[in-house]
Amino acid sequence: MSIIKHLQEEVPFELRAKQEASAAAMAAQQGTEDKKKYILHADTVSKWRGLMVNAPVTLHNILFVIFVVVEILLSYEVYRSILQDIGFPNQIITLGVLIVAFLVSGWAAATAHLIGKGWSKEVQEWERWNYVFLTTKNTLSPLAVDGYLFSEMKRARRLAITSGIVLFVLVGLSVAYRTIAIRGLAEADGEIGLMQLVILAALPILILIGELYTGDFIWYSMSLSRQKRLLKRYYKSFMAWKKACNNKDQLAMDYLRTAASRGIPVDISGDLLNSQRRITQRSVQNDDYMDPFNTDKSASFTFLNSRTMEPIKAVKVRGVLPNDVTTPLYQTDGDGNAIIRWEGNHDHLKYIVTDDNREWSGPFKAGGLYPIKVVPTTPGGNGQPMPSGPAGVLTP
Repeated sequence: MSIIKHLQEEVPFELRAKQEASAAAMAAQQGTEDKKKYILHADTVSKWRGLMVNAPVTLHNILFVIFVVVEILLSYEVYRSILQDIGFPNQIITLGVLIVAFLVSGWAAATAHLIGKGWSKEVQEWERWNYVFLTTKNTLSPLAVDGYLFSEMKRARRLAITSGIVLFVLVGLSVAYRTIAIRGLAEADGEIGLMQLVILAALPILILIGELYTGDFIWYSMSLSRQKRLLKRYYKSFMAWKKACNNKDQLAMDYLRTAASRGIPVDISGDLLNSQRRITQRSVQNDDYMDPFNTDKSASFTFLNSRTMEPIKAVKVRGVLPNDVTTPLYQTDGDGNAIIRWEGNHDHLKYIVTDDNREWSGPFKAGGLYPIKVVPTTPGGNGQPMPSGPAGVLTP
């Protein structure tokens, strides 16, 4: 136990703090992705509800369920008899009847959705919003969207008519089967009158019409339910990542405070700086706790010939930060301009240096615009242009 404790004490507190901060950064990245997803689904649910605010969604869904239940009750014996005739196992005959009934009702719901796409204003607006913002990410022109949706409307109408005809034919066959069976019973015992026979034969057709009329929002309701499940899932995942990120941030700060109490210097930058900023500037109770910080900084430079004041193009230059970390190499454009960018907590460049080792001392503050005047090479000199410049630029 003492050996483990000794080994732990040998590990620098700075390393421990940065390890915890790195783990917090990974949690923040994952949590941010889940936050984007749950916000997308939340916005989708809100928009969908707004589009359907005046539509009789609940009423139609309730009536559709009632029609389905009545259809199962009325058709149970017919489906059972048909399945027995084709050799379906008696042990699972009830399951088979339910499967057939739900297939017919599902077919009716799909056909009703096509009817909605072809003729319902609410369903068409819903389909339009989904196509514009979910499918194409709002990248198409309104004219292109109108053209696509018009072709989809015509296609939905054709499919709805075709599907409806086939569905009515199938139900009609089952009605014929039912009628033959009922007439056989009537001839046997004489208890079923003509009016009863007509009603029992016509009910399946009437129920199918009811399903087609009220099933237009079933697909929307199923899609809405799926969006709600995804919203709940991603929100739960986001909250878990936020908690994990906060725990790692707290550990990183504990190590940082311990190092400070012992007089151990720590370079607070990168992930460790972000952990510190989350703890000091944000609240874990808010959804923005893991949002990325804007750490991108830049300073602009214009290289000019000190004698002619003409811009100097194709100068390759980089910046050096106070911790001696260098930025990437940048090149001036045709107007002599170059923007040097860096990340981190440093708000200035200590100096800039060209690829041929000419230096200009700063400090060059982030957001600043600095003209750099370059003295051309003089005859008999060492072949290096001598820098000169305004206040803020060191001139040898």
